[in-house]
Amino acid sequence: MRTVLITIIIIMITMNSISARKGVFGKMESIKEIQELDVSGPKGEDLYLAYRTSSSFFIAGLYFKDHGYVLGIRGQYNSYYPLDARRIAQLQEAGQLPDPMPEYDIPWKEYLFGYSGWLILPLLFWRLLLFFKNMGDDTTERKKLNDIPEWNYNMGLKNYNPKKGRPDYKSAFKLFKKAAEQGHIEALYNTGIMLCKGQGIEQDLDLGYKYLTMAEQKGHKESAIVIKKHQELNQK
Repeated sequence: MRTVLITIIIIMITMNSISARKGVFGKMESIKEIQELDVSGPKGEDLYLAYRTSSSFFIAGLYFKDHGYVLGIRGQYNSYYPLDARRIAQLQEAGQLPDPMPEYDIPWKEYLFGYSGWLILPLLFWRLLLFFKNMGDDTTERKKLNDIPEWNYNMGLKNYNPKKGRPDYKSAFKLFKKAAEQGHIEALYNTGIMLCKGQGIEQDLDLGYKYLTMAEQKGHKESAIVIKKHQELNQK
């Protein structure tokens, strides 16, 4: 499906560079020569028999129409004199237009370009649906990960001690605290230490030692050492 979309876009770009020349919004007219004529315009212009087509588009083609015969003005891009049935008959009687009028074939690429929007829009809509669906899946997956203490703890470590750039203590504290509330022993210790130091959060010794005590109760040895040192300092 992606290959088809890319192919259509390449065709559009190629045709746009050949025949549009006016951007990708609004209406485009095209004059294609059918045959030379021994006829001059009212201002002495060199005229030729041509057919005129037009397409309406918004980035891609939305509508295409064959307007029939016109008298093209040589040397003036997309300039012409209109021809209706009455005018054609008059010029044929005067021997200035062939009788019968020559047939012409519009290349299939012009129709493809003219209606390309109706091919691309469904594909773009489908891609948008997939994009928003994947966004929803990513959000759901992230919510699931947020429920995993180890994931929150590891993400906290990445913010606290990144391989590149400066530490983000504020984000690290939030993640450690979340993992701590989920019972992660190392996160309890890190949350306590950051509270005691005032890293990423306003310093709060009482709350910090509360977290360290919870870590100690779960068997965290370093927490026990920090608490013991704190008690010794208070006794002096």
